[in-house]
Amino acid sequence: MSVATRYKEAGDQHYRQKSYVNAIEDYSKAIALLENQNDSNLIYICYSNRCACYLQQKKTTEALQDAQKCVQIKPDWHKGMYG
Repeated sequence: MSVATRYKEAGDQHYRQKSYVNAIEDYSKAIALLENQNDSNLIYICYSNRCACYLQQKKTTEALQDAQKCVQIKPDWHKGMYG
């Protein structure tokens, strides 16, 4: 399992616990690693999940930015449309 995947899964766990700040940190770390690897297979999910965290915190500007980035990477990813 890659380091980025571990960060993504940690973010998922924090999200389920409603620890959105920690989830955002983990998703951000995963995104940074995946951008350096130019890997779009997992990165759009991390953007989508971080968007959901921002929405829970009422940070709509950040959520919209992540939703747009998600759709840019994976136009057919339906969750990217929720932002």
